Amino acid sequence: MECISKGKSYKRYEFGCKVSLVTTSKSNWVVGVQALHDNPYDGHTLKDAINQMEKIVGLRPKEVYALNHSRNSASRF
Repeated sequence: MECISKGKSYKRYEFGCKVSLVTTSKSNWVVGVQALHDNPYDGHTLKDAINQMEKIVGLRPKEVYALNHSRNSASRF
């Protein structure tokens, strides 16, 4: 568990750690999970998540969709 500075006036800190979760787009099978310590930048975690999924499933995805919680929008890669 780690202290994460959120920069919000009403909630300056939270405790826990980020988690990377990889699921299939059609049937929502979970094919990868990682605990991300030291509060890494979200944009730097996608490559590791895809590589972990590839090791577990044995296939590289054709398309990747990532949810950006700060903008409440999904991006397609």
